[in-house]
Amino acid sequence: MQPDFALSLSFEGIALLRSTGDAWAEIDSISLDSADLDSAVTSLRHKAEALDPDGANVALIIPNEQIRYLNLPDLGGDPTARDSAIRGALDGATPYAVEELSYDRSMANNRLLIAAVALETLAEAQDFAQNYGFKPVSYMARAEEGAFNGAVFFGPAPAWKGPKPTRPAAALRIVPADAAALQPTVPVAPEPAPPAAPPKAEAAP
Repeated sequence: MQPDFALSLSFEGIALLRSTGDAWAEIDSISLDSADLDSAVTSLRHKAEALDPDGANVALIIPNEQIRYLNLPDLGGDPTARDSAIRGALDGATPYAVEELSYDRSMANNRLLIAAVALETLAEAQDFAQNYGFKPVSYMARAEEGAFNGAVFFGPAPAWKGPKPTRPAAALRIVPADAAALQPTVPVAPEPAPPAAPPKAEAAP
């Protein structure tokens, strides 16, 4: 399961994105210097909900400035050995203990590509989105070219109680919104219940 909407967070502003299948269309964006930031963020949620009743369910795209990327030689071995190598590389690579990090990994050209973010950062992003009525589903990131292979995926948001979110199939690609992306989702009407069977006539005595 992947949400159809995302909030791309940065130190400059926030963008509302909508999935188009193979890309994310930018529906609208706001600046953090907005004169009324509360109203501006709330307006993003209103736009998402106007496009889809579930528009408040969003993935949170963490800015790369908050992520530590590492590029290591892949020494092989089983997943446990690779995980041990990753944890060793992260030890001291950030101001946080390894246990205070969430990390993802990919491979390319016999290299281990790692993305790590502080759990504290993820919690702050979740709290921010929830304060404006959004329902965070998962955490993702859009790595610079060559820093990671595919989409960075930090897993589900702790507050999400719905179906388990899955990793995007490809690296995140953001495009301008076209007419299709701005088209509201038409709710599917429930199928009518079958008519009740008529009561059986009682036999005459």
